[in-house]
Amino acid sequence: MNNLKIEINPKKIAIFLVIIALFLTIQSVTAQYLLHVLKYNHLIEYIRLVNLDSEANIPTWFAVILLLCCSTLLFLIGVSARKNGNKDSVYWKGLALLFLYISIDEASRIHELSIKPLRHLFNVSGYLYFTWVIPGLILVIVIVLLYLKFFVNLPQKICNLIAGAWGLYVGGALGMEAIGARYISHVGSVDMLFVMITTIEETLEMLGLILFIYALLIYLSSLGQNTYFAIKEK
Repeated sequence: MNNLKIEINPKKIAIFLVIIALFLTIQSVTAQYLLHVLKYNHLIEYIRLVNLDSEANIPTWFAVILLLCCSTLLFLIGVSARKNGNKDSVYWKGLALLFLYISIDEASRIHELSIKPLRHLFNVSGYLYFTWVIPGLILVIVIVLLYLKFFVNLPQKICNLIAGAWGLYVGGALGMEAIGARYISHVGSVDMLFVMITTIEETLEMLGLILFIYALLIYLSSLGQNTYFAIKEK
């Protein structure tokens, strides 16, 4: 008996996810404007619910879903690669574990626990005020060194898409985070300019993850027939 297959279109999925990301961004900016400019303090619970830079809310839930999708797709690619006798299977599964951890961190903000101890240890301010970017940058460098040859050997289109995705994500997570850190360490309070910095940061992260999902879906489709779903780009 043939297994039921679900057709998946990477482009349509990416567009759908981008629409959600942009909707969340607009909601967050609007809510922050109501709070910081119009002083609608009675809407504080709604504002917290849609704030891209807050915790345990709708944008956090969406980001966790994106990260889990990345982890799942990476694992499926790893499994397919192993079935095809591809020795690169371990690289894909290693990335799957990495994104699984990042999804846990996104939900629980584990990395923020290191900010105060590292700030006290290194006595830093400015761009390094949010000191978790120090181990974060080290981790990025290690991953690049370990995976550079692996990524370069991927098909050109997939390599370019993944490079773009990682550029967006790291640029938001570390680059804009450092800019926001410098601003808040000098100003000392949250205002609309800081809100825009963090909004750009979180939006870049979401778009980077969506582009990564798009790249992984395309690559998975090139590995042959899948048991439960078919991936097609029309």
